Amino acid sequence: MPTYPCLIDCDHVVAELYGVVNVPTAVWIDEAGRIVRPPEPAGVSDGFRTMNTTTFEMPAEAAADNKRRRRIYVDALRDWIAKGAKSEHALLPEEVRWRMASPTRSEALADTHFRVGAHLHRSGKPDAARPHLEEAVRLRPESWSFRRQAIVLSDPALFA
Repeated sequence: MPTYPCLIDCDHVVAELYGVVNVPTAVWIDEAGRIVRPPEPAGVSDGFRTMNTTTFEMPAEAAADNKRRRRIYVDALRDWIAKGAKSEHALLPEEVRWRMASPTRSEALADTHFRVGAHLHRSGKPDAARPHLEEAVRLRPESWSFRRQAIVLSDPALFA
């Protein structure tokens, strides 16, 4: 059990509002509450896909690439912390808006199905929730938030 305060976003509202479809994802928000960098991978790549699922070992090149990406990301974050808006990594508001495109019709529909499914599940109607959660995953397969939640809600041992 954590010894520090934790916010658990059971309804995935933050993911929906910011367009987060996987973790780790970072959003840089300044002291005034403005988004400086929209959701983006936090110094990671798909290198994990090269991992041996039996031994959990990664090829040396993939492991080195992961370390390099993490270092670059953390250095950029440190630069922004030190320099604020003057950092070369802080984006102008127009660039942030451009990168945070509005959801497509399919993404919005997926979000709606997910919310309905989660509501039905919380209301004690897991059988009615299942088709909505499945449709959310079908409409937005890149959203691991939807996939994980559908898996958890389908197994009573995981949400009890």
